Amino acid sequence: QAFWRVRVWDGGGRPSAWSAPAWWETAIMRPADWQASWVGARIGARGPDPLLRKEVVLPARVARARAYVVGLGNYELYLNGRRVGNRVLDPAFTDYRRRVLYSTFDVTSLLKPGRNAVGIALGRGRYALTTPNVWNFHTAPWRGDPRALLRIAIWFADGTRGAITTDGSWMTSSGPTRSDSTYAGEVYDARYARNGWDRPGYRAAGWTPAEVLPAPAGRLQAQAVEPMRVVETFAPVSVTTPKPGVYVADMGRTVAGWVRLHVTGRAGTRVTIRYGERLGADGTVDNDQSIIAAPIQTDTYVLAGTGEEVWEPRFSYKGFQYVELRGLPVAPARSEVEGRVVRSSLAATGDLVTSDGLLNRIHQATLVALAGNLHGIPTDTPVYEKNGWLGDIGLLAETAMLNFDAARFLTKWVADMRDAQAPSGLVPVLAPSAGYGYRDAQEWASQSVILPWLLYVWYGDTRVLGDSYDAMKAYVDLEARTWPSGIADSFIGDWNAPGYTRPPEKAKLTATAYYYLAARILADTAEALGQPADAARYARLRDHVRAAFVRRFFDPRTNTFATPTAAGYRQTSNAIALTFGLVPPDRRQAVAANLAADVRGRSHGHLDTGIVGTKE
Repeated sequence: QAFWRVRVWDGGGRPSAWSAPAWWETAIMRPADWQASWVGARIGARGPDPLLRKEVVLPARVARARAYVVGLGNYELYLNGRRVGNRVLDPAFTDYRRRVLYSTFDVTSLLKPGRNAVGIALGRGRYALTTPNVWNFHTAPWRGDPRALLRIAIWFADGTRGAITTDGSWMTSSGPTRSDSTYAGEVYDARYARNGWDRPGYRAAGWTPAEVLPAPAGRLQAQAVEPMRVVETFAPVSVTTPKPGVYVADMGRTVAGWVRLHVTGRAGTRVTIRYGERLGADGTVDNDQSIIAAPIQTDTYVLAGTGEEVWEPRFSYKGFQYVELRGLPVAPARSEVEGRVVRSSLAATGDLVTSDGLLNRIHQATLVALAGNLHGIPTDTPVYEKNGWLGDIGLLAETAMLNFDAARFLTKWVADMRDAQAPSGLVPVLAPSAGYGYRDAQEWASQSVILPWLLYVWYGDTRVLGDSYDAMKAYVDLEARTWPSGIADSFIGDWNAPGYTRPPEKAKLTATAYYYLAARILADTAEALGQPADAARYARLRDHVRAAFVRRFFDPRTNTFATPTAAGYRQTSNAIALTFGLVPPDRRQAVAANLAADVRGRSHGHLDTGIVGTKE
């Protein structure tokens, strides 16, 4: 622990008063300092989530205590019957072969002289996911049974020190969470609740010794990114009955998170909760899809029959406006179905209010969509995929930085991209990746070069450039070897243009443009980091790709960029050339005029751009 204070001098050399003292402290610096073991239970593919507990006797009053903890996939920590902190879905998702993030809590006030109880509830998360999906997270190379690592460092008032750590003396039992899945949802049977399991004196009949399990391959690292939290609780605007015994709560807006349910009924009553962003023709929730081989976004709560029961999920989140409830003994009141908004708790730093009401609504809708996809990684949708697609954050990174303090969040994800990079330099289309998406897709993969640069431009942070420099070079060098002519290709391109999934003109124009941008940024990065030889080398590559791009795609007769195929021109071609500085300087006005005329010429000024062209 270190203390510091500061003062400043004015233009006349006169110092201010000293500030009040502030402090910071280091976490665990070396793996050996944990002096703890990973413990858990081998639950296989279908076992219920485990609980872990340990009782200890502390000999004196606690002056200071810190809990360093990680549970994979997710965990909740309890001390003497109280939940520690208000984080949810902790820790943030990483490639567990590369990095495992742990959290630190001040637990001084939760420990006392005499007997104390420590409890850890574990969920599967992405570490032990079993739900089949097209991205292969259910067969990820890091997969294992849920497990936890804990060290509570204690400074006693008498000057001595102690610690509570996970080891083979801990006990385990199955808990009331009978299953959990990032995609499918949770099953919670309140009849299995172990009341008092996290308090001293609990009679742990039937509990068995926890198993000491191998550590994940990834290095332990303190979690610097803002944790996920419940940031808002609100009531639905209405509850309807589209069918007998079926109730649908309309939350009034689309959010990411879950609901907290209040229910009273007989023991064994099963309540099913389905979440979705739309309704079917019959008024029930419609979340049909074909990419996850299971019903999605569905929780089941089984009542204990003990009076009013209040429950909310702990190890999965959903995207929804509508919540369908089946199995309730009576129709729920609005106050009994509470919406809980969950996201990484980035602070808001900007807003936009104009005299145009439509523009204000568009801005607010954008913020809702963006915030709903901040979950340890920047995701594409809280409903289906929940994946960190590189192209999606390429569209929204600067929006995030305008509206949120996104420095730590995006820096963490840049590290996820580095972790996902193949030895060849190839960067997949999503990060973290379980092996999916290792194909040429410059519009996506080049975000591994663009985003570190944006963090430097926005926040002045040269550290992220230095940390990423070798990875940036590896990617651009791979591109140079693969596309020596300067013309690149991609399997994605301008994704989801109106009427298309992949662009009709294919992807060479956009792939080459992003190849150029990556080379340009890397040259600038080398200069910023004091690497003149690299700066010159990548400047030559930048100029080579720019010349090839203009030769291949620019028609000086029409002042238009287009792919020489039957599909011809779309607005993206001119837009990306203008934005990236690929238009000959004396033709910029003419190319811009062509683009504007094409937009005006479409019905009501419509665009025909996909994800890439719309941003540019």
